[in-house]
Amino acid sequence: MKLDLNEIALYAGKRYTYTLQEEPLGRLSEELESDTPVSGTLTFSNTGSAICVRGRFETELSAVCSRCLENYRLAINDEIDEILPLNGVPSDSELYLDDAENPIFRDNIFDLTELLRQCILVQAPAWGVCRKDCKGLCPVCGADLNKTECSCDKTEHLNPAFAKLSELIEDKTE
Repeated sequence: MKLDLNEIALYAGKRYTYTLQEEPLGRLSEELESDTPVSGTLTFSNTGSAICVRGRFETELSAVCSRCLENYRLAINDEIDEILPLNGVPSDSELYLDDAENPIFRDNIFDLTELLRQCILVQAPAWGVCRKDCKGLCPVCGADLNKTECSCDKTEHLNPAFAKLSELIEDKTE
């Protein structure tokens, strides 16, 4: 959603509170999908030289566990605190957060969807897991170790670079 902030930009000291009720953002990456609405509250304040955007948002994502590859739910709650420079201010009047060709703030038009997308991606873990004690997949047969035990001989398929480390572990256990 793009918000027209021209009315706020005209008057120093003007404030506007916006209630977020955005549609799900869709696929964010291979492992993350925004499939629930984004809700929260944002306050836009004109300081005379910039528009300050402050508030909170929350949503829930569908994510893929990096250990067992199962889907799980990931809650995202974050604060937004951005400064949007006004046109005619001596600084650059466009705010680029990710893509230099598509700014999120140009000519007092604010791309709220893009800001939310980037905030969510920053908050999501790079290697998210479904639970702290997730055992993941067997590196040999691919069985989900959370659901079943496998009888694979994992030492047989060890990377040769770690063979000496394996010997140290065996010596320590004896």
